[in-house]
Amino acid sequence: MPTDRDRFDKVLAVAINPGAYEGEAIAALHKARELVKKNPALAHPPPPPPPLPPAAKPAPPDEASFQVR
Repeated sequence: MPTDRDRFDKVLAVAINPGAYEGEAIAALHKARELVKKNPALAHPPPPPPPLPPAAKPAPPDEASFQVR
């Protein structure tokens, strides 16, 4: 089931599509406005995902190992 954010993104995609007819784009903008009136949180972008933990630091260049058989 699509969320409100998914529906809103799809409606905006139709509205800003350069190939859309003028009437279709205007109708999509009106629909987007209705969706925002129902859920004002849609007026702002979703929060960014949490940052990834830092990667392990590589060994300093002066420390190296060499193994031969």
